[in-house]
Amino acid sequence: MYFENRTFQIVARKYTEDFSNYSHVIPEKVLEVKKLTYLFDLDEPHYVIAYEAKRDEQHQVGSFYIGFIVNHFPKELPNHFITLDCPLRTYGVFETIFHLEDMGNYYDQLVRWIFSMNYTYTDDMIFELYESERKLTIYNPVKER
Repeated sequence: MYFENRTFQIVARKYTEDFSNYSHVIPEKVLEVKKLTYLFDLDEPHYVIAYEAKRDEQHQVGSFYIGFIVNHFPKELPNHFITLDCPLRTYGVFETIFHLEDMGNYYDQLVRWIFSMNYTYTDDMIFELYESERKLTIYNPVKER
């Protein structure tokens, strides 16, 4: 785990759903978006899921975005796609081999490490970058305590 300052440029579809439904809705939506890779001129598609952070227990419905990391935004976007130009932020970063059943554990490890480094997470978007079918990198926005 490490800290990284970076930006994200993303072309994605936006979805809104109850947080309790994320575990089964997101995999379905990922498959839908992956089928649309051909619409973009991408050498190696890096899929990304961007999440609105859940602020507290009363925050029941959230938004998430599924799409692709791009170096520049296309002149024209396919239907239902939007651009996200996320400014420079500091992230706590966790890299691993992806196993769906371990997602909760990945986040637990990352959050514990962030706190151990005298940082805390922010309410900015969290990013999961899938660089292949197996490599997952989680970017959790942070700030010093």
